[in-house]
Amino acid sequence: MIVLLFAGCLAVFLAYYASRDEIPFGLELAFFVAAFVAAIHYNYGNDYISYAYDYKSITNHDFNWSDFINKKIYRVESGWILLNFIFKPFGFPVLVAFLGCFQNFVFYLFVKRSVPKTWWAMALFIYMFSDCLWVLNMSMMRQGLAGTLFVLAWVVYDVNKKNFVWSFFLVFLAFSLHSSALVL
Repeated sequence: MIVLLFAGCLAVFLAYYASRDEIPFGLELAFFVAAFVAAIHYNYGNDYISYAYDYKSITNHDFNWSDFINKKIYRVESGWILLNFIFKPFGFPVLVAFLGCFQNFVFYLFVKRSVPKTWWAMALFIYMFSDCLWVLNMSMMRQGLAGTLFVLAWVVYDVNKKNFVWSFFLVFLAFSLHSSALVL
């Protein structure tokens, strides 16, 4: 927990001085710190070990479309199963690192495009120290990825307001990872 506290304080510090144009690329460095810690974390939170166990049980089977469609072997949503199979050659730690980097990149895009520069430090403070964003994404990986895909759908929609097809696709992808995204 001390590592998360230190990384959070460092990220807010970097964002503050970046908003005052005293540290070039400070916002990028702040999110790099967040992504680095999220990528290398191990056994943080209640769900980490169960995700590692699920990864092992999913990837120990050969991929079979009929079992996949009928949900005979797998007990989680299909998008998560496919993601586990995509990372089968690389291992669970690489999946965790990918999720940490991807999620922080999406939140970087969101802050960069949606938050005024004078509020970057506050945005990083909320992101790093809120118990339902950065910290929770390290424990509840499927839910965190589904929420991150919704934020990405928002960013994509903000860029291209006339075409919501990509945003709809991202929300559908989030639903394939965790059924709670049905609300979206």
